[in-house]
Amino acid sequence: MRDNIEAIRMAFSLGVKGRGAQTAEEIAVLRKYAGFGGLKCILNDANELADAAKWSKSDIELFAPTVELRRLIHDYSRDDKEFNRYIIIAKTKRATFKNETSKSSLFSLPFFSCSFDRLNTS
Repeated sequence: MRDNIEAIRMAFSLGVKGRGAQTAEEIAVLRKYAGFGGLKCILNDANELADAAKWSKSDIELFAPTVELRRLIHDYSRDDKEFNRYIIIAKTKRATFKNETSKSSLFSLPFFSCSFDRLNTS
């Protein structure tokens, strides 16, 4: 989950700058995004500490990273509707980068598009 959060953070940052990944470090961070697959917990309420009481014992270790993820996405979302769309898409899409051309629709969203559409791997 940590790699996913850092890839999303990087993509948002690059999107704000209006450019794609250019350095080896940026490319490496973005390529570590693997999706959230079976982590249903990212859809759980994670807005305040009291929400942790509603989480299953098997997911509770992911509460803090989920709070971080949701805050990160919320901070870069224009409104709650966009935030909810990002969360749902992050949950349902799995993206891996075995090469420059394999993309999931998650990475065509506004906060990823600048980062990956102009991915410079040379």
